[in-house]
Parts: sequence; structure tokens; C-alpha cells
Amino acid sequence: MLQTLHSSGAGEKLITAVYYASPASYYNDFPGLSAIPPERVGLQGEYDYYGLAHRIQARFQDYMGRKEDASIVVKQRGSAIILTGCVSKTELLNDLVALAMATEGVTQLEVCHVIVQPNQGMDIVA
Repeated sequence: MLQTLHSSGAGEKLITAVYYASPASYYNDFPGLSAIPPERVGLQGEYDYYGLAHRIQARFQDYMGRKEDASIVVKQRGSAIILTGCVSKTELLNDLVALAMATEGVTQLEVCHVIVQPNQGMDIVA
């Protein structure tokens, strides 16, 4: 699922990938300009310019709690999400990608130089 760009002798991997949502998963029913675009909806349904990133961060924190080791930075560019940072396992990164892609409003997800390295402390940053 993910492409490894670099692997060092210590079990560390550098991963980069791009995912696209299917057109059927887009929210296209905008009744004029009175509705908030899905990428701008905040945690409580309010307008938030970085609402999509904030909702994904909240989903990541709910999913991982303190049981997994990750240091992930979530950035938003329109309806595209960019993930960077470190994770302890490739499987965790796959799960985070699936969670982000299942979030309403995501049209594209970029995994940009995520390092898979055991024993990283958890930190999810905007």
C-alpha cells in the first residue's frame, strides 16, 4: 500500500505516497453559498478554515490514545491533507491513512516523507 523510499540499517524507513478519494465520496450537494464546504467544517460544525485538519487530528487521537507511538503532523491544503512525521509501524500509518481518507471532505491525502521508526513518542501536531 505504501512505497518505501529509503531504508536504513536500523529498521528505519522513509515513506511517501499519494491517495485520492473516489468521486462518489465527495460531498457535492451545496445549496448555493449558504453551506459550509466540508473541508471548512470544524469540530462542532462551525466554520473553521483548517477544520478538516482539526477533525482528522481528533480522529487520530481518538484512535491511538496513548497505546501507539507516532509523531504525526497534519496539514491541510484545501480539501487535500498532508501527513508528515514519524510512526513506529507501517501498519499504524496504513490505519491513519484509512481514517483520514474516510473523513468527509478529504479528496486527496499525501504522505510526505513519513519515517517508520520504532519507539517514537506520540505527538499529533497541526
